Amino acid sequence: MKLTRNKIFFGIFTFGLITNLLVYFNIQNFYLRAIFSFIFLITIPGLLIMLMLKIKKIGPWEYLVYTLGLSIAFLMFTGLAVNWILPWLHITDKPLSLTSLLINFDALLLIFGIIAYVQNKDFSSKIKFPKLDWLNKLFLITPIIFTILSILGAITLNNGGPNYLTVTMLGGIAIYVLFAVLFRNKLNNNIYPWAIWIMSVSLLLMYSLRSWHILGWDINQEYLVFNLANNTKHWDVNALNNAYNLCLSITILPTIFTSFLNLNNEYIYKLIFPVIFSIVPLTIYLLTEKFLNKKIAFLSSFFFISQIWFFQQMPTLTRQEIALVFFAQILILKYTTEINQNTKYFLSVIFGVLITLSHYSTAYVWIAIMIIYYITSSIVKITIFKDLKQYFTLKYILLIITFTFVWESQLTTVSNNFVNFITSTITSISKGLSSDMISEGFNRLTFKNLDINNFDNVINNYQTTTEEYQTKGLSLYPKEKYPDYFPKPISSEKLIPLVQTQQYSIIITLLKIIKIALTIILPFIGIFYLLSKCFHKVNRGSFDSFWINNNINYLIITIATLPLILLIIFLPIVKIEYNITRLYIQSLIVLAPLTILGGSFLLSKIKSNVTNSIILETILILFFIYSTGFVSQIIGGWPFIHLNNIGEDYDRYYITQSDIKSAKWLAKNRINNSSVYADEVAGLRLTSFGLMIDYKYDILPSTIDIPSYVYLSKTNVQKGKVYKRYDIDFLAFTTPIEFLNENKNLIYNNDGSEVFK
Repeated sequence: MKLTRNKIFFGIFTFGLITNLLVYFNIQNFYLRAIFSFIFLITIPGLLIMLMLKIKKIGPWEYLVYTLGLSIAFLMFTGLAVNWILPWLHITDKPLSLTSLLINFDALLLIFGIIAYVQNKDFSSKIKFPKLDWLNKLFLITPIIFTILSILGAITLNNGGPNYLTVTMLGGIAIYVLFAVLFRNKLNNNIYPWAIWIMSVSLLLMYSLRSWHILGWDINQEYLVFNLANNTKHWDVNALNNAYNLCLSITILPTIFTSFLNLNNEYIYKLIFPVIFSIVPLTIYLLTEKFLNKKIAFLSSFFFISQIWFFQQMPTLTRQEIALVFFAQILILKYTTEINQNTKYFLSVIFGVLITLSHYSTAYVWIAIMIIYYITSSIVKITIFKDLKQYFTLKYILLIITFTFVWESQLTTVSNNFVNFITSTITSISKGLSSDMISEGFNRLTFKNLDINNFDNVINNYQTTTEEYQTKGLSLYPKEKYPDYFPKPISSEKLIPLVQTQQYSIIITLLKIIKIALTIILPFIGIFYLLSKCFHKVNRGSFDSFWINNNINYLIITIATLPLILLIIFLPIVKIEYNITRLYIQSLIVLAPLTILGGSFLLSKIKSNVTNSIILETILILFFIYSTGFVSQIIGGWPFIHLNNIGEDYDRYYITQSDIKSAKWLAKNRINNSSVYADEVAGLRLTSFGLMIDYKYDILPSTIDIPSYVYLSKTNVQKGKVYKRYDIDFLAFTTPIEFLNENKNLIYNNDGSEVFK
């Protein structure tokens, strides 16, 4: 099918007109408004910008990646401009309302459309749909089944049902990946990127759709700042002076989506953001394919989505989801030869700025990586390869640093926090590393569960916290009210092993060895292999300048991430300020291909390519079924929240309707801003649904102020346990329910959550 300029712009105009009518007349039948609005928002702005920039020669999958990235960029920049300019001009005090957004978006997109139309007089393109045989059709349709199983599986579990659908999906993905590589020579080139994208969506929704409400930790604070902006249809940086409120990705962006889509606010976070983030594994595939091959690219992306931190943590860190979309786009942009240098630099600046606007910590890490990259690449350029083209220049790095500093220092105190963080880090380095720190760091690097929930830690926390509260000048209860009280640790629930203890230990040990190999050993082997290959070609003088530039730059970027990972593993202050899993998932966008490359190199001694592929795939599939909890369901172990209605994550993060009702009731009926006590997990309900952040999170008889409220979640009441952060982990110990019943009045009870006064 041939596309001309008139056909393209007629299609864009028609789709935009339909969307405007659906939005304007508030038509919601069969969710037509939500579907059309979402597609419109994430495609049309980016498509018009691509046409204005005359980016036409790249492949369809890259076009999709850039279109989505530029569309999100348009929404954030335009939303920010509207948010600031319209109130300043006294046009409206609700600049993020639907009417305001619709008028301004339409006007701006019309201008973009006219410019793009004029600049593309000679536009002509052909869309050629591939003719697929039965095998390719099978590989095309199967990933869609995974998504259906993922959604239905989460709904079934939310209704108290079994996990058969989700388990079937996980097993199906493992089998699919195995055969996808075995039949790679018979598959159409579009099958791999399609499969990675849809499998990513399936795994993300598997977790994000658990519970009928938001699920996780940071997402509660993110939902709070979103509500502050959405309730007034205006983002006010002074509404809450903390780092979360600085992120446009969780304030302005979701407000735009909810205004257009008219979905339940929570599903912007549970559904829309995971779908957007699913583009990152696809970007990894496209990036890796440019300088390696499609098999390694496919397995690299599969390794990335196999991480528990991908499908279980990222849906709860929505600001980082958006930031990583732009981070990945900067990387692939540097390897896209079909875009001219001026356009690439312009887009690099846009995406770099958007990382800062989306998530401060991701921006800090990106700046650190670029600084290390620039120093290393300058040394390589001077000493080894004089023709090296630096992908990130000093001018670009200084520009991003300047913007980050100005944005944060002028609007919030985040920059001060960052300075304190750097100072604490330097102090930690000067003190050196102890053997305990190194041991703990290694355990975290391999993501081993650290058992801190013992009697000594609970009592130590109890005594330290009690002493702290005695200095706060509160009206505390006398000791005789709780003479013999000591909190008792509560063990985590486990799935009963279905195999003998010795066999169970052997299987778990094997899987942990695989995990260590993939996490630590293979990436380093991949780095040294590619490093030796590059230097070998340089020394022999038989090299292609383009190949050397791409590979050396890629190596330097990967090497630049290593000092940061080591820093965050071994220094306590860094682990507290920036969780290792966040840095690891960001660095894995670069390191995942080297893991697969390292494994391929180790197996290269085996003559049969088929055997080589099967062994490497088997290792990755074992890692996948271990990380996703599939193994635990079969042989026993820790229960995963996306597979079970029991376990620590379920008790902590699964929000019930009774918790929400009690949080809203307390926020409404609280008298004279009296103190509120809630454990560190239950308090998240007060934050996200009660819009409260000034509660105390130590529910102990020795810490409770006499005139205060005490908020108990369903877990606190029915499971009889409360949570308290200890270092960067959680202690779980007994709820002092007898003390509360004897010394306070139960003023609210909805047969789940309770409030005392």
